Amino acid sequence: MKITTKLLQDKNACEEFIEYFMGKFGKHENFAFYNDVLEQLAKDNHVSWAIWLIEEIGSDNLIMLEESDWEVAGNIFCAGTIKVSGNLTAGSWIVSGGDIKVCNGILAGEGIWAGEGIQAGGSIKSGYIKSGRDIKAGLCIESSEAISAGRCVETGININVNGDLQAGEDIKAGENIQAYFIKAGRDVRADGGIMSSGIKAGRSIMANNSIEDEGEIQAGQDIKAGEDIKSMEGIKAGGAIRAGLSIEVGGSIEAGESIEAGQDVKADGKIDAGENIKAGGNIKADNGIKADRAITSGLNIDVSQDLKAGDNITT
Repeated sequence: MKITTKLLQDKNACEEFIEYFMGKFGKHENFAFYNDVLEQLAKDNHVSWAIWLIEEIGSDNLIMLEESDWEVAGNIFCAGTIKVSGNLTAGSWIVSGGDIKVCNGILAGEGIWAGEGIQAGGSIKSGYIKSGRDIKAGLCIESSEAISAGRCVETGININVNGDLQAGEDIKAGENIQAYFIKAGRDVRADGGIMSSGIKAGRSIMANNSIEDEGEIQAGQDIKAGEDIKSMEGIKAGGAIRAGLSIEVGGSIEAGESIEAGQDVKADGKIDAGENIKAGGNIKADNGIKADRAITSGLNIDVSQDLKAGDNITT
């Protein structure tokens, strides 16, 4: 595909970019091939212009293929798909209009951006990581800034993000998930534990170990942990909340179905369940306990305000 000055003007490119394009390519026929423009932008470190151009034009059929390791000190920009049989390494950015598919690991000093998917047999490590579709790694995904995927984020081991972790569909890790704020359109699942400062899922949040959150935990359906569920602000679930050990919350606990814990259920606010509340240990709340069905405690029930149940209250 050819990029022309008129095309950039029709797409409402900024004047600075148009002047840059004319300076680089306008001295002859006033056009350049799509990927040639991106390669020049890579050399001159114009990351935002490259991403803008891909967002406006889209991906093309070009495939950049490397049969071994591919390493550059600066940027790698491609209008189509990048395929590497070994490792892919860039000192700054990796930007692709299509997929980025790598047999081993992907490492970029500043960021990775793909119009379609990002897939690595090994680990993916960078600053900012964004994909229009899936981000998948056989090992770990590590980001010093943020991760955003149009569909799913999946790893064989850990997901570690210093900023936000967002996916339009699912977030899944073979072991642990750690991020500042976690948001998924569907499920958040970890075979290990989850640590964050806020979690929101359109469907379920599940961990085989503990879920520990410094903010609020929200799920459209169930929240389940094999060990503890801890939140400093509150827990809300459209379905059930279940923990193998304790549930401890700085705010309130609200569930559309049952709230169950192998040990204690404690809240600084209220505890409200659409079905049962059941704890192997104590049940404690500062602002009332309410269950539409039964309330069952293996030890004591301690409540500062109202205690209400549609069926039996048992200690």
